Amino acid sequence: MHGVVNNAGILGTAFFDDFLTLEDYKKVAEVDTWGVIRVTHALKPLVKRTRGRIVTVTSGFSRIGMPGVGPYTAAKFALTGYCEVIRAELRMFGVSVHIIEPGFVKTWLTSSENVEKNIKHYYFYPDSVH
Repeated sequence: MHGVVNNAGILGTAFFDDFLTLEDYKKVAEVDTWGVIRVTHALKPLVKRTRGRIVTVTSGFSRIGMPGVGPYTAAKFALTGYCEVIRAELRMFGVSVHIIEPGFVKTWLTSSENVEKNIKHYYFYPDSVH
């Protein structure tokens, strides 16, 4: 195998930390961090044989903490750290590790309608959330 492209990610609950639980963080980390690490562990021996590359898509949020997206930001920070570690470890085997950090992408999740819905749901009715 000449390469692996990791592009797993969910946003999870996007709201202020005061309204989030540990489970909100775990849910995002399970996909955005642990999912990528699992795939990388499974395929790394094949990539090492061919002196290939591992490419991981993280996020611009993996460098800058943003209010309201704590679980996502924390998971992407962890993923960037993991990629930096394996980059150093795999260099001696001729494997290159690359991180792609795309910026903001306009989707329904980032729409004003969805943000307004989350504000009403989490801020005005916090007892119904957790």
